Amino acid sequence: MLCDDDPGITAVLKEGLNDAGFTVDTFNDAKAALSEFRKGKYSVIILDEIMPGMDGIALYQLVRRNDPGVRIFFVTSYETAVKRALPDLQDDFILEKPVSVKHLIHIMKEATGRL
Repeated sequence: MLCDDDPGITAVLKEGLNDAGFTVDTFNDAKAALSEFRKGKYSVIILDEIMPGMDGIALYQLVRRNDPGVRIFFVTSYETAVKRALPDLQDDFILEKPVSVKHLIHIMKEATGRL
């Protein structure tokens, strides 16, 4: 799952991840992403932090409560805000924008054991 309020970002990242062999559901709204979320459906979730309506932090907390095993990464320009809101989140789960597709593919391969 990839959720970012910028359709251009989701399109570019989805294309790159698909080309690398990943299946990606994209959402440009956190509430829409939450409505499609089911425990065990996703092995990795990529979230933006700042989104209208529900932000990535709130989505993270709801997803984490329902599926503690899913790996969740933030791709954000607001790394400090994410660290402040989620102090236990490891630094390697926060990727600073702009993130290259190549780097994201590498991270996803590591996260899914495909490396």
